[in-house]
Amino acid sequence: MKRIIISILFIFICINAKSQDKKLRSIFIYNFARYMVWPIEYREGNFIIGIVGTSLLNGELKKFTEKRKIGAQIIEIKRLSVNDLAETNCHIIYLPYKKSSSLGEIIKIIEEKPTLVVTEENNLFKNGADISFLEEGNKQRFQLNIKNVDKKGIKISSTLKELAAEVN
Repeated sequence: MKRIIISILFIFICINAKSQDKKLRSIFIYNFARYMVWPIEYREGNFIIGIVGTSLLNGELKKFTEKRKIGAQIIEIKRLSVNDLAETNCHIIYLPYKKSSSLGEIIKIIEEKPTLVVTEENNLFKNGADISFLEEGNKQRFQLNIKNVDKKGIKISSTLKELAAEVN
């Protein structure tokens, strides 16, 4: 009986930790949007955050952003496939860990667009992503590729640059 109770507690702690992780990443993504300025043509209509494939972040991000805006833009969360990216003008694309192998294909599809690519897998900012999440101990951090973001015509605030764990 004691083993069952310990197992249930362990499962609860793991689920709760994952839930907290998704909440924290939602806050980070929202703040990435707030501390960057997109080209003029991307400041009209809805502010679109595309999530490639399925991710637990989808529901959490929708919940967190439902009453918030980026400037005057309403935030819209879309679940997309890699093929959908050519027809969708996303401001941010979130790439879950299990879709990391699609990074090269995604970069080719959006190379002419001012679209920020945020990855769940650390160090992908060295392989073409703009921001990669990074866990350091029990802290959630991020890595930032300034050169990539600048090429897209997206302006990054100095505050965001200072908060990055690693800058390339």
